[in-house]
Amino acid sequence: MRVLVDMSHPADVHLFKHTMWELEKRGHTTHVLFREREDMIGALLDEYGFSYTAMLKNQKGLMRKAMAMPINDVLALKYAVRFKPDVILGHAAPYVAHAKILTRTPYLVYEDTEVATINLMISIPFATRILVHTGFQLEFGPLIQRRVERVPACKELAYLHPERFTPDPSIREEVGIEEGQRSVLIRYSARDSHHDIGVEGLDHSEKGILRLVKALEPHAKVMVQAEFELPDSLKDHELRIDPHRIHDLLSQISLYIGEGSTMAAEAGVLGVPWIFISNQVRGQLQEMEDDYGLGYIVPDQRTAVRRALEVLKDPDLEAKWAEKRRRMLSEKIDLTNRLVELVEEYDGGRKA
Repeated sequence: MRVLVDMSHPADVHLFKHTMWELEKRGHTTHVLFREREDMIGALLDEYGFSYTAMLKNQKGLMRKAMAMPINDVLALKYAVRFKPDVILGHAAPYVAHAKILTRTPYLVYEDTEVATINLMISIPFATRILVHTGFQLEFGPLIQRRVERVPACKELAYLHPERFTPDPSIREEVGIEEGQRSVLIRYSARDSHHDIGVEGLDHSEKGILRLVKALEPHAKVMVQAEFELPDSLKDHELRIDPHRIHDLLSQISLYIGEGSTMAAEAGVLGVPWIFISNQVRGQLQEMEDDYGLGYIVPDQRTAVRRALEVLKDPDLEAKWAEKRRRMLSEKIDLTNRLVELVEEYDGGRKA
């Protein structure tokens, strides 16, 4: 089989990398079509040795995104015709959906972002099969819903399941976490996606970031990562590691605080407490909080600080979260196995 994999976020590389490796072991050919974001996707693909074709990079602002869409439509169709895939695999994406229509290629989607309503509205109707996690809070119409399969796995379990990931604790020395020292990673999002309109979260001002760092510093080593340029006053706290090492770091910290739902879910899967600051609903995080107590969704920075201090002052923190993680994993599956099975269901030339 020839499998074309679409990616538009660094997390997509991790989501699909084990699926691609497994498919290649079984004799299939894979190729990635991607839009660059944060200058990380290409670097990760190079690190893992995947073949790829780059499209226009992710654009900021609705107007620029709208202008880039027809260009990416043409590029996606051009490459799909040239590559002749038997299957297209990815998240919901308009340009891939349109290529699917014109090439009549089965289009398999894993989706977990309920708030990306515009994207879903113009992509999901054209998907052949749709996988969502059990916490997914959006219901599609009856014609689409019959193509939906709920799986007991968030996307992070495709690459951070214990069968897929073994942490490298040497990252502690690399970033300067001392023996027995608590540590916190704070991550700021650019909030420039179409589904970020109206989103509230952390205070992005220099004073706001410094206020959060100073509140946590007496209790932990504080590291900051942002999708925008940090001011000089925060350079000493800025996280600088190779992109492919981020999960090693997440596995070793005491707490994640941020506006990125993917990294919060990654922390939860690794048994690390998370605090997600947003006024938006994210189903996988709601499930992690309600069913397993792995983290906290809070509306503002002040509430985040209060929760963070509660977590960092808990002497039994590590043992409690290890047990929460164990219980969650006992009820979930390795998502990669299901993705491979789904792709191979189309190994007989089944059409969309």
